[in-house]
Amino acid sequence: MQIVKLRLDHLNFYCPVTGEPICNVEEGLMLESPALKGYWVNLTPDEPYYVSLELTERWKDYLSSVHEDDFPDAAEFLATIDEPNWVAFECEYTGVSGDTGWIVIDMNYDVNA
Repeated sequence: MQIVKLRLDHLNFYCPVTGEPICNVEEGLMLESPALKGYWVNLTPDEPYYVSLELTERWKDYLSSVHEDDFPDAAEFLATIDEPNWVAFECEYTGVSGDTGWIVIDMNYDVNA
């Protein structure tokens, strides 16, 4: 999986495959795209906003490997995923809250299927 780092001054993100909203500051968190595979934010790393069925078991296995005194690291977890057509967008939200979010998209999702 490729990780693409972005620095954004806003909290709006639309799926690059389907055009559907993932998050929109005016509308609240949306998560509408079927190409979405996961969404983590560093403020609640152990409680992702969304984890697809394809990632659920791998995420649980990762969580069980994290020492109880440590916080899960979404970037560390995503770096272990071998899915060549998936992209993790690491979004640093500089203008809004200084948070970081990881949005995983299946770039090979067939919108006509």
